[in-house]
Amino acid sequence: MDDYQCISCGKKFIGYTIASKFCSSLCYSNYRHMQAAELRAKTKTCELCGKEFSREEGRSPSEFKSRRFCGRECAGRTRQNTIDDILKKIVVNRQTGCHIWVGVTIHNGYGQARLNNRWVMVHRAIWEHFKGPIPEGLQIDHTCMVRNCCNVEHLRVVTNRANMETSNNACAVHLRKPFCPKCGSDYTMRPNGSRYCKPCAIRNQTEYQRKYRSRKRKGGFVVKRPKPACRVCGGPYSVWPNGTRYCAPCHKIRQRKSYVKYVAKHRNKGV
Repeated sequence: MDDYQCISCGKKFIGYTIASKFCSSLCYSNYRHMQAAELRAKTKTCELCGKEFSREEGRSPSEFKSRRFCGRECAGRTRQNTIDDILKKIVVNRQTGCHIWVGVTIHNGYGQARLNNRWVMVHRAIWEHFKGPIPEGLQIDHTCMVRNCCNVEHLRVVTNRANMETSNNACAVHLRKPFCPKCGSDYTMRPNGSRYCKPCAIRNQTEYQRKYRSRKRKGGFVVKRPKPACRVCGGPYSVWPNGTRYCAPCHKIRQRKSYVKYVAKHRNKGV
């Protein structure tokens, strides 16, 4: 046994091993509390905003040593995409001149990216970066008809109706028709803005009225009524407790046939 000096109080004591550092458990406890107080008093400076921060409760000392930012907000800003990161994911098609977005696309084909902690449409972000903000109520239209194209020369600011007129959906195809393809007459506008061909509408309504009146004269509108007797044997119907009808003689015949089949089947199995 040798004499050692306590790390906490400085008192000399007789130790049993070389690793003996404390003279008692109280000195060990005081030393640990002193270490914890020193760690709590230590501060670091955030690399982004310059704010000083200390170790939070429940965080380990090793985690505090590796921390570079004061909180999640500053740490998230360093991982946010910038407009330069978006421009790196654009490939130029030399044949068409389109700037194709090769990143994430949504179900309808438009490019999408994370910018300033929110999801944005790539073609709108590119337009705002080079041309300025988009006026409220207007949309970005692709003149090249390529939805993931980000070339500013292939984009224009239009209204919703103008954007729909240049698309290839069924509404736009019919909207581009200057006259009725059936009779060649001009379209008539309804108060809600929709169009219709007045001569075709009158002709369709006249044909419908003619068919309706002819069927009404001939008794075409016949309500199907239940038959009073069985169509197999001609006997009267009986009524089940749930209200449905059935023919009692025909029902007995069917039951007899099924019973004969059942007996013959099991008799053959017994043989």
